[in-house]
Amino acid sequence: MLDCAQIRAVENIYHTDSGYALMQYAADSIYQKIRELRLANDRQVVVFVGSGNNGGDGYEIAAAMLKDGFSDVSVIRVVPQKAGIDAVHARDNYLGCGGHETDFDNQELVDGMIRDNAVIVDSMLGIGITAVGSSQNSQKISNAVRLINRLKSERKLLVLSVDIPSLLNADNGMPVGGEAVKADYTYTVFTFKTGTITGRARDFCGKVFAVGNTLPDFESNIVAARRSGTEKHLVAYDDIRPWLPLRSKCAHKGNSGRVLLVGGSSGMTGALILSSLAALRTGAGLITALALSGEHQAFNSVNPCIMTAGTDSLDEKIKTTGALLVGPGMGRNQNAENVFKKCIMSSSSMVIDADGLYHLHNLGSCEFNTVPVLTPHVGEAALLCDTDASAIESDSVGFALMIAEKYKAVCVLKSAATVIASPDGKVYLTDTGCSGMASGGMGDLLSGIITSLLGQGLEPVIAAVAGVLIHGEAGRAEAQEGGNIGMCATDLLPHIRLLVNGIAPKK
Repeated sequence: MLDCAQIRAVENIYHTDSGYALMQYAADSIYQKIRELRLANDRQVVVFVGSGNNGGDGYEIAAAMLKDGFSDVSVIRVVPQKAGIDAVHARDNYLGCGGHETDFDNQELVDGMIRDNAVIVDSMLGIGITAVGSSQNSQKISNAVRLINRLKSERKLLVLSVDIPSLLNADNGMPVGGEAVKADYTYTVFTFKTGTITGRARDFCGKVFAVGNTLPDFESNIVAARRSGTEKHLVAYDDIRPWLPLRSKCAHKGNSGRVLLVGGSSGMTGALILSSLAALRTGAGLITALALSGEHQAFNSVNPCIMTAGTDSLDEKIKTTGALLVGPGMGRNQNAENVFKKCIMSSSSMVIDADGLYHLHNLGSCEFNTVPVLTPHVGEAALLCDTDASAIESDSVGFALMIAEKYKAVCVLKSAATVIASPDGKVYLTDTGCSGMASGGMGDLLSGIITSLLGQGLEPVIAAVAGVLIHGEAGRAEAQEGGNIGMCATDLLPHIRLLVNGIAPKK
């Protein structure tokens, strides 16, 4: 996964004697992937093009469709091409194939041209857009974006975006000026851009495919570009299978992971119960919950496999645990603060979540005896960085790195696209989870999963990445069975057990 500056570096390697040849290669790579949709040749296809190279890609795709037998292809020229650029050659190629185009100046005419179930190819803007200008051309682009989105809903259009949906920031996944094309499919050239995963990308990109990866020395050039800036890796469940804990045939509960979970003040015991259940289903051999409320019977009634302890045994339990979770439902009173300060002196592997992050912020600075895993959501990250949630959403990678550096910790910044940042400056992103997970208790599950993996011997970064993927894939599996609406945290527990055993859900 690369940001815009890194993508430009790759483009410069291949943009040698003929930029037009590279444009043709990119457009052909996109079109070959579009062909997999098996669109009917008589289906209306309308290609919206802008003035730059992204528009040139659109002309080349339109020309390829004409050559492939599509009978109803037209181009809407939103902004005229600049003289002397490669897109001019692409336009000439399209017109030479018998193609015709319509200028966007008459928006009512364009509106009337587009029929129900048409295919829209959005090829107006590529990477690099960070603001909407006040020029006439900028306003045309904005108007075209609004038209596409309106007609998509009204006329059931299929929308395909070239490289990145127009007006979506390719670095942070946020719509520029509050709007961007809402695509069903995005065909991004070379590799995933940060903005096809982070921010609000899921609202705009649809299903994303990376195309155009068969150029000479491609892999080595991508690796070099990645290392030229922030090193970002897109990680999937299959990537973490080798990391999952293995259970010896002679294993016993004492050497299968001892974890201690601290939190659960009065009225918030449920958070600690959820973390404990997740730790149990992730495989920890011995789980002790220390609820500040003293409501131990609640744990016994939910699952008697979870042991409980009182605050009077905190020092002893901290010394004997392999991994410690502090924060779920902990509360923010003085007693909770005192308990938190004791916990963070531990030399055991540690996860800090929820109210634990509030107490961490109040400390100002802290030196840990280990590398902790911090699991803030956007609001908690804003607290740790002394900013607001909108700033975090606009640069989730940057703020995750800031938190990791500040606390010398692994930061798991939770959002629709969770960002995992390590103290060495590397970033891991995942395209997992689902909207059904927007419900109370999901974060408590995640902190319990990561703590359990730490207790079973995984290193902090590996436990964090694996935990996020197990958690997200469990949510997806549950959504496949029962849909997104009404999903509860406890619904994920059976899937968590399967996933930690390497049993992936059917897709």
